[in-house]
Amino acid sequence: FTEADSVFIFPVYHAGEPVDKNFSGTQLASDIAHHSKTTATYSEEFDQFLEKSLRIINKPTTILTVGAGDIWKLTEKIGSILNGEKEIEKKHLGGTKT
Repeated sequence: FTEADSVFIFPVYHAGEPVDKNFSGTQLASDIAHHSKTTATYSEEFDQFLEKSLRIINKPTTILTVGAGDIWKLTEKIGSILNGEKEIEKKHLGGTKT
C-alpha cells in the first residue's frame, strides 16, 4: 500500500477457519500505516467510512474494494455519490447533506 493515498479496513469475518484471537482490523490498519507510511483507518460501518472518505476523495480517483459478503454495496454507494446520483446524510453534522 506504499503508493496508496488512504487505506480503509472493515471488519474481517471468518469463513469456517479457526479464529486467530491475535488478529483485529484495528491492528491490521495500524500495521499497514506503520509499514507503508500511508494513512490507514479501521471502520466498523460503511456509513462511517463514507463520512470520513468522501471528505478526502478527489476526482479522478481509483477506489479498490476487496472482500466478501456485502462489500459490493459499498462500491455501488460510492459510485452513486461520486456521480452525483445520491447524497449521504451527515448525521454527526446535524443532518446536512453532501
